[in-house]
Amino acid sequence: MAIQLLTKAIELNPKYADAYGTRGIAYSFIKQYSKAIKDFNKAIERNPELAEAYNNRGIVCRKLGQYSQAFKDYNKAINLNIL
Repeated sequence: MAIQLLTKAIELNPKYADAYGTRGIAYSFIKQYSKAIKDFNKAIERNPELAEAYNNRGIVCRKLGQYSQAFKDYNKAINLNIL
């Protein structure tokens, strides 16, 4: 249900970065990792300062064994939160 509601929010406002990020979290909970990463990428594309999207993409990358990308994403999230 959450994914459908977030999809509707995105349809209504395709520039809404937080909706992509939240839908990415929902996809990651049901282990649809490729969809989650796509949504985190869209969130970052729409708002490059959205630290949560980098952090959450890092979590999914770590689960997929993509440790180098996860490390980069975690560092970016940290730097955004510090600055």
